[in-house]
Amino acid sequence: MNGHDRTDRPLTATRRGSGHIETNSHLPAAIDCLETEQTHVEDKLVPSQPSTDGPNRATPPDSAHQFRPGPPLAAIGQFEDAIEEIEPVREPAARAHATDGGVTTISHRRSELNDRCRRVRALFADTVRSYSIEDVDGSEPLLETIRAELGDEIAIALAPSTASRFTPPVKQAIRSATRQRREELETMARILTQERESLESAAGELEQVVAAISSMGTASLLELGFDGLAKRHEGIETQRERCRRLCRERQTQIRQRVGRLSRDEFAEFLYSDLSVSYPVLATATALHRCCLDVQRLVHDHLARRA
Repeated sequence: MNGHDRTDRPLTATRRGSGHIETNSHLPAAIDCLETEQTHVEDKLVPSQPSTDGPNRATPPDSAHQFRPGPPLAAIGQFEDAIEEIEPVREPAARAHATDGGVTTISHRRSELNDRCRRVRALFADTVRSYSIEDVDGSEPLLETIRAELGDEIAIALAPSTASRFTPPVKQAIRSATRQRREELETMARILTQERESLESAAGELEQVVAAISSMGTASLLELGFDGLAKRHEGIETQRERCRRLCRERQTQIRQRVGRLSRDEFAEFLYSDLSVSYPVLATATALHRCCLDVQRLVHDHLARRA
C-alpha cells in the first residue's frame, strides 16, 4: 500500500513452571497503517469508479482490491468553490451572421462557450488530479482521471470532442458528482476513525488478557493443589472467552457495509503491507490458542490429581 516497513510486536506473559504465552501482536503495525493514511490527507482512501479502459484502473466496486487513493477533502473543496465562480451559459449560441468583410461570429462564439468547459478541466487538473493519480502506474489522460473521480457523464460533458457547453444542467451535474465524491471521502474519514478506535480498543483488551494470565501467580503447577489448579483453569477460560468475544465482535464489524463500501474489502487493502489482512482476528486467535495450550497443561495436572 505505501511501502512502509511493518513489524509485529510480541505479546508476552511468562510464568515459571506454569506455562508460557508469547504471540505476535499485529495491532501496533495495523495502527501505524491507519496513522499513515490519516496523516497523508486525513481521509484519503475512496473506491474508484469501475473502469474497462486500461490496466491501471481499479476493478469494479464489487471486486476485491478496488481501492485507489483519492483526493483529499481540501482539494475537492477547492474544486467545488471554483466551479461556483463560473457562470453557466444561458443564452443560445449566436447564429451565423456575415459582416461586410465576410467574417462570421460563429467560431468566436463557440470558442467563448468552450472556454468555460476548458476552465473546468483546468481547475480539476490544478486541484484534484495530482492527488488522484499518485498511485496510478503510468500516465493517464486528464479526461480518464475526471471519469474515475466524477463519472462517465461528467467526463463526456467536459470532453473537447463533444463540443458541450457549460450550461446550468451541466454545472448542476458537476456539482452533484463532486458532492457525492466529497461525501465518499467524508464516509471514509469516519471509517478510518472508527477503525483506529476499534484497533486501539482491541489492543488494550488483548494486553489485559496477557496481564490477567501473568497475574495468576508465579507458582509452579506442581506446587498448586486441586482447588488452585481448578481456579487457574477457570481463570484461563475467562480469558479465552474474552478472545472469542473479541473475534465475534470483529467479524460482525467486518461484515458491515457503509454505502457501497465493504469493510472487509477495505481491511484487505488497508493492511496489505502486513503479514495478515485481519490483524485483530489474527492476534486474538493466536492469543486464544496460546491460552488454550496453557489451559490444557493445567487440565493435565487436574486429571492426575483427580
